[in-house]
Amino acid sequence: MVRNVQADAAIQQYAERCVQERRAAEVGALVGRVAPGKDLVLQVLRAPDRDGAAPLTVSASASSAPAGKKGKAGGKAGGGGGGLQLDDEWVVEHAAMIERLLPGGLDVVGLYVLCSGAAFAGATSQLAALADAAAKELSSRLPSLLLLHIDSVSGALTLREAAFGLRPAELKVAPLADQMVQLQSRHTLDLRLPVCDSAQELQAAFQSACDAAAARLRGALGLVAGHLATPDCQLADLDGVPPAGATAAAPVELLLQPPSSLAFCTAGGGKAGSGLQRGRAEESSAGSVALRGVLDCRACVHRREPAAAAVDAVAADVRRSLQARLDALLDAAEQQQEAAEAEAAAAAAAAAGSGGKAGAPASSAPALAHPLFSAARSSKKAVDVTLPRRAFVGAAAAGGIPFCDYLFEGESMQALRGRLQMLLPVELDLAAAPVECLETAAARPPAARAAASTKAAAAAGGAGRPSSAGLSACNLVTAGAATVGVLALALGYLSLGSGQ
Repeated sequence: MVRNVQADAAIQQYAERCVQERRAAEVGALVGRVAPGKDLVLQVLRAPDRDGAAPLTVSASASSAPAGKKGKAGGKAGGGGGGLQLDDEWVVEHAAMIERLLPGGLDVVGLYVLCSGAAFAGATSQLAALADAAAKELSSRLPSLLLLHIDSVSGALTLREAAFGLRPAELKVAPLADQMVQLQSRHTLDLRLPVCDSAQELQAAFQSACDAAAARLRGALGLVAGHLATPDCQLADLDGVPPAGATAAAPVELLLQPPSSLAFCTAGGGKAGSGLQRGRAEESSAGSVALRGVLDCRACVHRREPAAAAVDAVAADVRRSLQARLDALLDAAEQQQEAAEAEAAAAAAAAAGSGGKAGAPASSAPALAHPLFSAARSSKKAVDVTLPRRAFVGAAAAGGIPFCDYLFEGESMQALRGRLQMLLPVELDLAAAPVECLETAAARPPAARAAASTKAAAAAGGAGRPSSAGLSACNLVTAGAATVGVLALALGYLSLGSGQ
């Protein structure tokens, strides 16, 4: 069965611009959406140079050779075929990093290659292997990745399926960007993790937390612009959903079961698998870490999709965002742990070198280990660890897609823009792009949020109107009860509908 794919008209315009500028070779990621009946391709994102070297080059002989005849194999970072010299490892790594920046509902659905028809024909086996390697690193819901060839001579677009011997796919070009609907939701997070002895145990605890959160989100119902989202109603037909081309986001509320009193932790000596344990007995003996916050979740779907697809896209964004934050925390914890161990080793070596001589300077206190590790704990009380905050760059400045990244305490918005600019094409000038971060207050522990809102009220002169940050703690309590009631109504509505 031939796969039907629709590409945004901007991709064809990009191909024509590449021909005008006489670009010989490019490779990068395809960003799109798996939609019912037809997959969508919204953007091509070129992989940047690494260490001053382009990720794809084409030999002159391959460019001029007749189509169907293979040129000499290249030999750069994974080999070459048909005159293509390809940095396979960097292309796959770049695609994986791009996927982390996307809102829910969008994925890296494949790769694109800009080269001559002769060079492409001579490197099909190499490109198929590249797509296979990328598929193992990406979480795309596609049964197989797509491979788009942009002819560097004519600008023609040819699409193939990577998993079926580069089988041709049906490609149509039409305006898509203004038909995508932005979605936004707020998701309350309250995780309690045990402190760990090693990075492996911490990674297992994080994976258990993500698995449990994904299980809770599976099959979730939701409200879109205040309407119950069902599979038989298109998103565009709901009142309150912005019209085509609008930049405003439609609000989405996930209707979930109230969280249980289970604590996320690893069992069996840190081995992953159990993931959840009841009660607080073990965590009180070893100490625990609380990760709390209100996550800013975004998604993007086509306006002609079922309203239920909007809920699924937001739920997917919750999972992806949580995974990205925990991965960032794990990296930070490992780096701080390594720094602490290195400083302790240096202090021990300095002490040994002094030989205990009188007047030898006392070694400074060793660097503190990360609070997620038990080596840092002298107290068994739970400690709040701040989650990385999520920030979005304006969609208009990024080709219609609200890319995101995560900020640790003390990082600036300009640092975020710089990281995004390193991964995204230079055509997307993000130097002055607007950046929105709504998690500044929500990312802090509840006690800190309450104190901040109290100070804000005092600074405002006690106007008598509580701020939204001050109300958030109370709203989280009442929202649980309200969600149960709405969920019961929603289930009853669906039951009535199925019984008719």
